[in-house]
Amino acid sequence: MTIIFQLLLTALVLLSFVLVVGVPVAYATPQN
Repeated sequence: MTIIFQLLLTALVLLSFVLVVGVPVAYATPQN
């Protein structure tokens, strides 16, 4: 149970990190 919770927490942190980094990059790239 603890391992599953730890994996879920890690996935959540990674998802948050990807969103925080990815959104500004997506807006910074010129779109035509």
